[in-house]
Amino acid sequence: RAIRSMDDPELMEAVAEKYLVAERSASDAALKLLLGAPRAAAIVLCKARGYDERSKSERARFVSAIAELDGEASRVPDVLCKTLGTVDPDGDRHNHTADGLLRGAQSFRPADLGAQARRFRRHVSPPVRRAALVAMGRLLGEDASGALAEGLEDKDDRVRMAAITGLSEVDAVLPDVVEKLIGILDDTDTDDELKAAGVVALGRAKGDGRGPAAI
Repeated sequence: RAIRSMDDPELMEAVAEKYLVAERSASDAALKLLLGAPRAAAIVLCKARGYDERSKSERARFVSAIAELDGEASRVPDVLCKTLGTVDPDGDRHNHTADGLLRGAQSFRPADLGAQARRFRRHVSPPVRRAALVAMGRLLGEDASGALAEGLEDKDDRVRMAAITGLSEVDAVLPDVVEKLIGILDDTDTDDELKAAGVVALGRAKGDGRGPAAI
């Protein structure tokens, strides 16, 4: 309890780093300490995530920890929003920091965080674009429809998949977006997995009563 009550930045940074890179048992122990001080944990995890060349396993741990933090009590969304605001959305290579932060943002709902995600929808890196589109669907809802429709035309199939995933989070899919989804299904070159996701999104649109005639 005494350790958990400590809010020393250097201590918390060391714990965050241990959580991200240590073997499973040590990582689990570090996570328990981080969860005891959620706001400080969010800050130091975002800072540690800023060391740009992180592995996929470390990214997964970062996203998992962010999702477990008590967002309302610790203002985790505010920390993510502020940190994302410092990241350049126009970089010329994959940005591991943006990728991790956007994936972490998907656990929350504040519109301000969605606005930050929107900045990365055209990033040069496909994984960053994917994370941004999914986050926008969850955070912005119908307000993300235009950007998600644009994502349906991305040259990367997995980004198009992310756009469809984002649309599945939108309560009302507009008719013009339905037409684009149908176009994906009608394209003989479309990957089967992408078509399956499109069918699910179309089912959602039909359920909302916004696209039955087109379907």
